[in-house]
Amino acid sequence: MKEIMKKIIERIKQLIFKPKETWDMIKAEETDEMGILKNYLLILTAFPALALFIGRWAIGLQIGNFFPYVKTYRFGFWSSFVTAVFWYVLTIASIWLAGKVISYLAPKFGSLQNDLNAFKLSVYSSTPLLVAGLLRIIPNLEILVVILGIWGFVILYFGLPIMMETPDEKKLPYYVVSVAIYICIYIILGAIISILSKIFGPDLPVPTS
Repeated sequence: MKEIMKKIIERIKQLIFKPKETWDMIKAEETDEMGILKNYLLILTAFPALALFIGRWAIGLQIGNFFPYVKTYRFGFWSSFVTAVFWYVLTIASIWLAGKVISYLAPKFGSLQNDLNAFKLSVYSSTPLLVAGLLRIIPNLEILVVILGIWGFVILYFGLPIMMETPDEKKLPYYVVSVAIYICIYIILGAIISILSKIFGPDLPVPTS
């Protein structure tokens, strides 16, 4: 496990600081979807899921403009746990689905239809959002998670033509459509998690201060 974590951390640094060079390396790697899932995605996604759980249950959301009018609201253990579990499962499913859609659309943009390369593209371009998700341990930083996660679109920009072998004249439209796919999937993801959390973890946030 220690060796796997070292590889994950190294891959995160490569993607964030050297995205263009890293994609050539990723494309050449001999692996499969299950290997990427077990050795990268399942592990990396667990950390923001845990942060989400702790943030909702133990830290709480602060509401108010200034002291002494600031109140901290904490969700119950069950609600927090259920939300974190749903977020974990549905995030992984969303990343997988995004890869499938990108691969399916590839021929329409003169690109190579390749499920493995599209899965790599979806997983690794989601890395900044997953890493930024650690900030969910402080619920009030949710907007910062979104802002930092935008770097994933930069990584996607560099990776799309390499992984899907997209011709120059098709790069921009394929990229725009891919970004739209991600945004739509994550909006739907958020809505589903909200609904499921209310159904299976209906306890309301409790003000503690």
